[in-house]
Amino acid sequence: MPLASIQKTSATSSELITAPSPRRSSGSTDLSPNIWATGCSLISATCRRTRTTPSGRFARGWALSTPWRGWSPPESQAVRIGIATGLVVVGDLIGEGAAQERGVVGETPHLAARLQALAAPSSLVVADATRRQVGSLFEFEDLGKQQLAGFVEPQHAWGIVSESGVVSRFEALRTHPPVSWLAAKRRSKSCCGAGRARAGNGQIVLLSGEAGIGKSRLVKALEERLVDPPRAQLGWFCSPYHQDSPLYALIAALERDAGLRREDIPERRLAKLEAILPSATAEETALIAALLSIPTGDRYQPLGLSPQQQRRKTLDALLTRTFALSEEQPVLVVFEAAHWIDPSSADLLALAAERVSRRSALLIVTSRPGFSPSWENHAHSTVLMLNRLDSNQIATLADQISRKPLPTQVREQIVGRADGVPLFAEELTNTVTGARCNRMGLGWRNLAGLAGSLQWRFAGGS
Repeated sequence: MPLASIQKTSATSSELITAPSPRRSSGSTDLSPNIWATGCSLISATCRRTRTTPSGRFARGWALSTPWRGWSPPESQAVRIGIATGLVVVGDLIGEGAAQERGVVGETPHLAARLQALAAPSSLVVADATRRQVGSLFEFEDLGKQQLAGFVEPQHAWGIVSESGVVSRFEALRTHPPVSWLAAKRRSKSCCGAGRARAGNGQIVLLSGEAGIGKSRLVKALEERLVDPPRAQLGWFCSPYHQDSPLYALIAALERDAGLRREDIPERRLAKLEAILPSATAEETALIAALLSIPTGDRYQPLGLSPQQQRRKTLDALLTRTFALSEEQPVLVVFEAAHWIDPSSADLLALAAERVSRRSALLIVTSRPGFSPSWENHAHSTVLMLNRLDSNQIATLADQISRKPLPTQVREQIVGRADGVPLFAEELTNTVTGARCNRMGLGWRNLAGLAGSLQWRFAGGS
């Protein structure tokens, strides 16, 4: 679903409102009261039109407000950002050309502007509803309840401290415990390669399914099951915002494993990297340091390689580190969201698929339909397609999420709107039974509008 455009205002104060455009149908009104939106208010920032998801807007807002590797913008260019999430009324486009904008009415943009006023330069403040949606992707500072102009009740505000160390986006955003019966029904075939992998005959499993079908949840269930004997585990996670960034998933994993921080000086970063590469050769360490843009000074010999040679040797060094762990204990490698993979990471994954058969390792790759790797027909590879759930399974899922039997009419609407997608059913159930919706009188009677506004969020789901 397309998003509304950013409002263009003066250079000293501008307001960013991004929201799904209301769907049009015969007989529909110009305004839709059931559209979820995220409102942002920025100071001294240049606004432009954009199309992105809520998580993408939040990440980009964080990037705008955060100095990069110790660089701090001048005070005159600092950014203060406030983000609020809630219900708004979206109207028609008004104005012409660059001044064209979509009218948005409601407390959400007003709350975002008030939160922006609380933010210090180069910082970001979010509302309580936004804090819940972001999950544990970021570390937050509780700013307490704030008495804001225009609001009768105090509003809970949260300041962003830093990105969290949570590895998986699924783990960060899913705060509810896994539904055991759903995982049990699907995980038996996925474990088929675990025994052979432990015996030294490595396996690769491709889990394929549409967004929200439960790939990440199934991987989590497998991780919990494969606890005996002890194993090493690596996680590589692709991103829709980094498809043009070579080896993004591997670089992010290395920085996470080494504990690299933005404020670290080059010598400190190099020392941290060396600490996680105890068995690497000098050339392998220099190659990986170059990949992470860490200067080595006189500590290592210059590589003196052509770009093609350095690329190939870097891929070999990364795989050597990965499979070196399998010499001591079984290794589980999870490569998530491969449909967003960059070309260099795809080459690395292809090399890993060839070499895993001679290692005590299990490589699990998740993707959406359409991802057809060259290794999917290898003798040691298994491809599993995850299908949608039937009506009875969705109904059971909704009852378990709500922790009590739902009214028949509510359950039937959730089953119909979810269309067999478990993540959609979970989000819809949580939205309908949420305290805010009940307090605002929205609940199941506005289920159609809520379903339409939730649907576009799954563009970044798994």
